[in-house]
Amino acid sequence: MNKIRLVIWGAGKNLQLVNDSVDFNIAQTIGIVDSNIDKQNVQWNEITVYNPTIIQKLDYDYIIISPFRYEEIVKECQRLGVEAERIISFWNNKNQYIFLKDYPKENYLLKRENEILRLKLENNRFELGLEPTPIIQEPCEVLKKMLLDKSSLCRFGDGEFEMIRMNERPWFQQIDEKLSKKLMQVLNSNDEKINIAIADLYGSLSRYTEDAALGMRRYMDLETRKAHMQLLSFSRVYFDAYVTRPYLIYQDKKACEDIFRLWKEIFKGRHLLIVEGINSRFGVNNDLLSNALSIRRILCPARNAFRVYESIKETVLNNVRKDDVVLITLGPTATVLAYDIAREGYQAIDIGQIDNEYDWYLRNAERQIPIRGKCVAEAANGRIPKDDIDLSQYRKECVATVEGEITHRNC
Repeated sequence: MNKIRLVIWGAGKNLQLVNDSVDFNIAQTIGIVDSNIDKQNVQWNEITVYNPTIIQKLDYDYIIISPFRYEEIVKECQRLGVEAERIISFWNNKNQYIFLKDYPKENYLLKRENEILRLKLENNRFELGLEPTPIIQEPCEVLKKMLLDKSSLCRFGDGEFEMIRMNERPWFQQIDEKLSKKLMQVLNSNDEKINIAIADLYGSLSRYTEDAALGMRRYMDLETRKAHMQLLSFSRVYFDAYVTRPYLIYQDKKACEDIFRLWKEIFKGRHLLIVEGINSRFGVNNDLLSNALSIRRILCPARNAFRVYESIKETVLNNVRKDDVVLITLGPTATVLAYDIAREGYQAIDIGQIDNEYDWYLRNAERQIPIRGKCVAEAANGRIPKDDIDLSQYRKECVATVEGEITHRNC
């Protein structure tokens, strides 16, 4: 008897469980696919992980989707020509497939529920305010301050803190000792014109969605918390780094409207110089920057931008004008670049993912989804955008491109 041929979509934490659920007496895993380019072309149990487009060339019977959030992947399967009856969402499966065993899934779900409870109990005394945590102002406060005094913003999230600790974290920036030391310098700076923001995940998490709070608890384990407390000051007042993530992680989806309004006020009537990764296309195809007086762009490497940091900084200083607002979205590199440009006397803002958040808000998205024409690093299939939108104005706005050690005028 020929065995049923299966392809598993998703090379993440659920892959082992899904594969263990297969009854290999009647079925076999012939391939694994994943949209994350960092997971492609690697071996897992002697099976190569490929880009999902390989599905069109494989001879298979079913696609099994391993992530909990399967809806967008179902759509992607259909875009690749997979018939609906061949798509199995593992976590939505009602045991109608004889080649899938059920007991591993039940054990996993119980284990996951126990983990959630453990994390809540471990974090409880901090969430209840029984232990000291850093002082962090509400997100709107830093926006009001930047409007008033044209000060700058440097943000620290998990990627920046893990870079300081020399731990691998963001896919777009490898560990760099010089970057680590520079981030420490910025974190400890006391310039009144440079606002330091950290993610507000040390105390109560009640305003966040269940999934967001779970992710914060998983990251902020006791060891990580201890490391952060050694880096931060309890006598200092910080701003909230989530000012650039005001939509998806919050339960109250309407609260972000004031934040978006204030961001637009900052951009209104100003000349903007945007420093961004290739294909980020900040503000393209939405009205976030519609009230700006002018927009110019400097394009930089999407990965490991700090390797060419001096070239990026030089290019910015060669192009920035006296009244410009410099908006920077380049991962941890943005944090230090905003600091250095601010020290030169310009308003520089580490702008993060506010553009993606605004796009998701406009679409009433419930999670990270791809956005047409833009690189959305956190969304499945979102890192390599299709040029299926009008980019004529965007191309006119580009004044320079930094690639490796070479700087090109006009892009």
